[in-house]
Amino acid sequence: MRDGTMIPLDDEYLVITSDNSGGIGEKEHDIVNVPYDVLSYFAFRVAAMENIALGATPLSVVLHNFCGGAKWEELVSGIERGKRELGMNELTITGSSETNMALLQSALGVVVIGRKRRNELPEVSLNNGIRFAVIGKTLVGDEVVNEPNAIAPLDLFRWVSEQEDVRAVLPVGSKRDTV
Repeated sequence: MRDGTMIPLDDEYLVITSDNSGGIGEKEHDIVNVPYDVLSYFAFRVAAMENIALGATPLSVVLHNFCGGAKWEELVSGIERGKRELGMNELTITGSSETNMALLQSALGVVVIGRKRRNELPEVSLNNGIRFAVIGKTLVGDEVVNEPNAIAPLDLFRWVSEQEDVRAVLPVGSKRDTV
């Protein structure tokens, strides 16, 4: 199963992937307390890895900020970190901040828009001849901050996805039931 939308456009697909977080950040009522650059970095990771896994080249990032307008630059810096790790410094960042209403908890959405040539994704079926590898560990909440060595580096993920013999890459976000 893949998380994303592929919209046909001439000889390409527009590929749209996303991730969101709520109750994670720096506000008093947040369940998990982390700096906003950490929050946006991990949300970007998920959306970018899903985009790459679909065979796309990410072009732009859309940030939906419900943490407060004054936190925009901190959120952007987390995405910038992810861009550097992927070697995708050309990615543009746009978005919006909710500044009319103050929320009690932090919330964030990240959308990655990419493109890929119009060719079919290979059909992958599990059989006795297929080999697979698991890189990293599915983590939720504080585990993400407490177990950084269990997280696959973004540059490794990109490298694996670009290998000719690799038939499919399936990133896993924070849902344990997707493993």
